[in-house]
Amino acid sequence: DDDHALSLLSSMGVSEFSMCFGRFDADPGRLILGAGIPGMQYDDVPVVGQRHWAVQLVGAGFGSSSVCSQPPYCAAIVDSGTSLLAGPKDLVYSMIDGLQQQLAEDCSNVDEMPNLEFTVGPPHAPVTLSLLPEFYVLRTTDAATTDDAASAASSTGKRRESCSLMFMDLDMHDHKYGPVWILGAPFMRAYSTRFSRGVSGVSGGVTPPSGAAAGSDAATGAAPRRLGFARIANSTNPCAGCPSAGGEGSPDEQVRERQPVQPLPAVSMQHARIAMWATLAGDGRPSHIL
Repeated sequence: DDDHALSLLSSMGVSEFSMCFGRFDADPGRLILGAGIPGMQYDDVPVVGQRHWAVQLVGAGFGSSSVCSQPPYCAAIVDSGTSLLAGPKDLVYSMIDGLQQQLAEDCSNVDEMPNLEFTVGPPHAPVTLSLLPEFYVLRTTDAATTDDAASAASSTGKRRESCSLMFMDLDMHDHKYGPVWILGAPFMRAYSTRFSRGVSGVSGGVTPPSGAAAGSDAATGAAPRRLGFARIANSTNPCAGCPSAGGEGSPDEQVRERQPVQPLPAVSMQHARIAMWATLAGDGRPSHIL
């Protein structure tokens, strides 16, 4: 249609692209048009709905504490414009019940917290994506509030660090796929995501089989949209650099080792944001969200 013909990716003949945020603060990110990030292995999951890059969510939780594991399940939109993890308030509270009390306010036990697991894809062929505590725990640095604390901070050169869980409330419900979650920046720092548009006649398209009925998906070479997920390793930064002509040491031939970086200024919950489309759609009533 006209909208499709005017899209940037369509005009460039590109059917898929991939994003890699980088796992740590100040790590460089990477955007690749036409392929996944070189050297990364992606698990593909079919996209559900027509409006967003969403997948079916058939489980979310910490160990045995799981939600969305029974029909009608849930849906999860992968969105780089949302700064935290967002989900329905009742499901999020059920999932993290007791976890906030386990998390030490001074961040001393972050490494002891359980992994957060999202199980995505159709129930008969799910893919489990696991986030370490560092991805769902928000570290903030607070200004000293007393003279003694200020004196201590001055002598050590450090301010007090505190931790909280990195979740936002989201009141969205799709008429077909149930409660809607958003996997924002914390998720995309743990997993590189490949977006496959599943269109014909462009890079990555499908060659139609002979004898296919005119106008059918098979005849037009159409393919279902897919999302691919690849874990970003701890010891290396595959997001660094841009594709080159190749050669020893290039990002395409050898994953670049991480270099020490200076920490960014502390973040605050006041900077947490959610995409405008989610704000406008989130009235809690079942509708055609996806």
